[in-house]
Amino acid sequence: MGVQPDQDCIGLVVHTRARDWRVKDAIAMIQEAKANGVHVSEHYAFLLRQRCKEMGIMHPDVPEHPVGWQFRPEVMKKRHSHSRVINKMAASLRPQLRGKWK
Repeated sequence: MGVQPDQDCIGLVVHTRARDWRVKDAIAMIQEAKANGVHVSEHYAFLLRQRCKEMGIMHPDVPEHPVGWQFRPEVMKKRHSHSRVINKMAASLRPQLRGKWK
């Protein structure tokens, strides 16, 4: 007749402990949830991942960012170079557009 906490309950505890900088306790809660087959949602795991990143901790039980591939250096470099080209083109068109709108 035991009661199992759901993913929202565990997620709230993980988020609260990460907010209070109790990273070790938050990771222990994630490990316990994983052992019970409960997945902590991204909404609650985000702050813990940020705290671990700030402290330089890489733990296998802390879930990866769902779109973390977008923040890799090669993708960021490509995105920056693309936006630089777009900005250069827009800057060259601005004087022409200003003359037509007067």
